[in-house]
Amino acid sequence: MLKKILPIGAVAFLLVACDNSSSSPELVISPGSSQDVAESSSSQAVSSSSEVPAVSSSSVTTVTVTTKDPVLDSLPFDTLDAKQEFYNYKYDEVDPFTPEQRAAEGADGVLGRYINAKKKERPYCSIDEIYDSGKARFSSKVTWTDIKFAFLVREDSLLLAEADDCESPAWGDCKNGYPYFQKIMIGDEAFYYGNITADAGKTWLESRLIRLTDSTITIWIKSNPLYTSVIYIHHVDTVAIIHREGWPMDMFEGDSLVTILGYTDTLYMLEGDSVTMRFDGIDTIFIEKYNLKITDKENTWIFEDQICDKYPPVLDTVPASPEAECRGHEIDYNRAIDCIHRNMNAPEGVYPRLCRPERIVSDSVWCFLDEEMPKP
Repeated sequence: MLKKILPIGAVAFLLVACDNSSSSPELVISPGSSQDVAESSSSQAVSSSSEVPAVSSSSVTTVTVTTKDPVLDSLPFDTLDAKQEFYNYKYDEVDPFTPEQRAAEGADGVLGRYINAKKKERPYCSIDEIYDSGKARFSSKVTWTDIKFAFLVREDSLLLAEADDCESPAWGDCKNGYPYFQKIMIGDEAFYYGNITADAGKTWLESRLIRLTDSTITIWIKSNPLYTSVIYIHHVDTVAIIHREGWPMDMFEGDSLVTILGYTDTLYMLEGDSVTMRFDGIDTIFIEKYNLKITDKENTWIFEDQICDKYPPVLDTVPASPEAECRGHEIDYNRAIDCIHRNMNAPEGVYPRLCRPERIVSDSVWCFLDEEMPKP
């Protein structure tokens, strides 16, 4: 069952953003709410609590871990529709604590280590090559982001937090985010689980389920669909809210063929209630000679009877794989090139472009604003 529900090598989804500028969310460590436990456990829940002193140079913080029966019959939430993060990791070579500090803490296991992790980002699709015909070759690529964590695996719980949120990798020394998780067992499999709340436990933000190996971390995130975060902006001069991409303002100076229909704009929020709009580029042009409207920085060509869109809206259907999704983008892009070629009545092997002929030297490119159609 777990192989089907919990594919370790599945494509990682994007992180859920967390605003640490406000007060830190409170973490309630438990296998779930009383209702969740009643539905997912065949045994009676048993409550217990323990307090472990933190190790801190500035102060001593007490972290209370409230647990219920950690043996469940099923996962606390469905991982198939959950967001996922996947990491490879290894321990940092430098031990942040001396042997004397570890000896002084005894066998309670409150001192952890730092780990250097690489987070697998969602694959992205990019153009590898544009041919003389204007068509392109795409490929799917995977990137990894480096993140340093405070990390401590205890007998019944886990500390996992970004290093910047911790005074040290010690139990109780991480104040922001949600670093403490309770160990639960699903059959013979060990996981770590925690509910993330705010407002003194009144607002449920999300739940996290974690699986560890000696070199990997997999995290499933189940967000509260009813929760909407509010971001407050204080004491800023300008904050860019909206920006559309287009051409520079002087791109078409002197072109009698071009009529400018729209401008790109950036909406700024100034300190206080005033808002201003600044035009910083050209968004849409019209070329009467070809009865052609072009927008989105040459990606969308609108003819009288047809729209040629290199990047059409993504359908709601989920592709079989990132590679298949990228292949779909390649097909859409090249189909648009054929569409442009056909509507411009360009000769075989000639690629119509918005360009200056002195900037692109190629027999296959037709810079149609500055030169007539090349002869076949």
